[in-house]
Amino acid sequence: MRTALHFYLSSELLSLLWAILLGGVLAIVYRLFSLIRFAFGAGKVLTFVLDLLTVFSSVILLFLYGFLFLEGEVRLYALTAAALGFLLFRIGEKYFFKMIKKLFHFGNHSCII
Repeated sequence: MRTALHFYLSSELLSLLWAILLGGVLAIVYRLFSLIRFAFGAGKVLTFVLDLLTVFSSVILLFLYGFLFLEGEVRLYALTAAALGFLLFRIGEKYFFKMIKKLFHFGNHSCII
């Protein structure tokens, strides 16, 4: 039989996992805007606009997460978990691209992906 405490802990764990996933999504948003900046040059105006778009989209995603999973409350563990998800994605991305680079490097010839 499930108790109220069991339901509370399982919902907290679920919101923690969603926060980690949200951190990964925020890292993807950051990466997309940095790729746009790289593709079109890093002028001061473009950098400013893309930074504003990054912050604006991150705030909207964090607000929606808080509204949907935390009933509008700000929880420190959720913000920490989102930051952890962001860092895990960025670290994993770094090693993923290193692995792909080694995988597609054949002697003196390399494939371009």
